[in-house]
Amino acid sequence: MRRCLEIDRRVHGERHENVAYDLKELASLERAQGKLRDAEATYRRSLSIYRDAVDRGSPFLAVALNGLAELLLGDGRPREAEPLLRESVAIVEASLPPDHWLLHTSRSLLGAGLAAAGRYQEGESLAVESYAGFERSLGVADPRTRAARERVVHLYEAWGRADRAAEWRAPVEPVKPGE
Repeated sequence: MRRCLEIDRRVHGERHENVAYDLKELASLERAQGKLRDAEATYRRSLSIYRDAVDRGSPFLAVALNGLAELLLGDGRPREAEPLLRESVAIVEASLPPDHWLLHTSRSLLGAGLAAAGRYQEGESLAVESYAGFERSLGVADPRTRAARERVVHLYEAWGRADRAAEWRAPVEPVKPGE
């Protein structure tokens, strides 16, 4: 990924959408490797380029916003994540179809962020609606649908609503073809 980034910088210059994309991907890898401070800095460089040099309505900007916000949520910083997630939702609502998986992802993460900030009721509607959107568009077996379901479970657990968390934790069987 670093080699790809180096090539894109040489070919396109520092402030190009390909460089922003490469940085977003590098940040994702750094996050997966547990290099959270590096990942945060890399996401922020990617966002800087997307905001300055690329169409601000780009879904790739929304993906980078979600990546940094997810990192911040994992680091216990929901108040920092919220404006990023609201920006992501606005971008995706304006640029993609209403049942696109990226919109469900952005809304689901925003719901998780609101819950992490103690705003459970506000987060609940986003998290539950996002899960329903994933289930409708991708099916229950898709990893993004499962992740959204887990966010709903965590919301209810944090809210102290063990009964609701248990309902959401129950396994969901995918619909078989022909049923």
